Amino acid sequence: MHYTQRILLILSLALLTMPASSVLATVHNVSIVDFAFSPATVTVNIGDTVRWTHNGAFFHTTTSNSLIWDSGTMSNGSIFDFQFNSSGGFPYHCGFHPLAMTGTVNVNAPNVPPNLVVPGPQSVVVPSQSVSFNVSATDGNPQDTVTITLLGLNPVPSNTTPTFTGTNPKTFNWSPICIEAGTYYAKFQANDGKGGIDTDSVLITVQCTIHYILMDSLKFKPQVETVGVGEQVCWIHIDPLCPSPCFHTTTSDSGVWNSDTMFTNDTFCFIFNNSGVYPYHCIPHQIDGMVGTILACSAIPGDANASGNLTLGDIIATVNYIFNKAGCNPTPSCWLSGLLCRGDWNGSGTVSLSDVIRGVNYIFNKPGGPWNPVPIGACCFSP
Repeated sequence: MHYTQRILLILSLALLTMPASSVLATVHNVSIVDFAFSPATVTVNIGDTVRWTHNGAFFHTTTSNSLIWDSGTMSNGSIFDFQFNSSGGFPYHCGFHPLAMTGTVNVNAPNVPPNLVVPGPQSVVVPSQSVSFNVSATDGNPQDTVTITLLGLNPVPSNTTPTFTGTNPKTFNWSPICIEAGTYYAKFQANDGKGGIDTDSVLITVQCTIHYILMDSLKFKPQVETVGVGEQVCWIHIDPLCPSPCFHTTTSDSGVWNSDTMFTNDTFCFIFNNSGVYPYHCIPHQIDGMVGTILACSAIPGDANASGNLTLGDIIATVNYIFNKAGCNPTPSCWLSGLLCRGDWNGSGTVSLSDVIRGVNYIFNKPGGPWNPVPIGACCFSP
């Protein structure tokens, strides 16, 4: 092998075997001029070297105040190197001119990555619940600015998108729907902008509210089922009076859904995303009275303020609607939380003073009732 090639090989091997800190270390130059160090203060990282070069006419030294290093007497052209392997501030002076010639080497501590703080596993039942929690980060260096980001959900939701707002802490909000039922990992990252990164994930389990209807004895059981908008209904064939090849179907009268043939132990599910009344039947046994109804509701009749209870506040909201009172926007529909049927106590299809009278009679339990609000349209939940 050629001599020059051997030298290059030896140098390459030496670099490969050197510690990473040695390869990446930086040399910081300080000039010793007569009666001054220039610059007087340098800031370095652990593993870096400071090199003092004598450029003056008189004898000088670079001597640590705590005697960690001492160059001895230096004359013009002399060089002294010292590697700093611990953090802190290191003042020094010239042994010949200790009052006039002083300097400081500041050694940065190693960067400590931020610590991401996330909650434990989350579980929600939709559509009545949503996911909401805070994510924060701490950092050992109070001067660092930590950025928290949502890297995403795995798997990616098919229909809805979460939001992630704020600074530190930041708030994660997500309102999944039934079709997105399953297990997800929300992954977050904290970054201090100096190479310090911490990541963590939150397990989110999304379950759908399911109503079960049995196909049994040539009947749908229950025959009438009330569900919330966005909830799921599952029909299960367990009918001993209809063994194979006998079959059932669950078929909407208006064609919204059709299970096709269902044999023993078969299941069919459908999500009701719109409010309304949905009559349905079994195709081969409709003549036998195998019919049913799904009431898909989004509100309670009479619950004008959408509080979930029937109180005088609902009566006041209904009066404000009738007289188009100011105080919400857009008036007057906002008084009924956007649904006319919330104020339609008597189920007439309009909201009038007769609804107010019925509501007052109901709340104060006046004789002559019943004064219960009448289910109508999307307002078909029981109070």
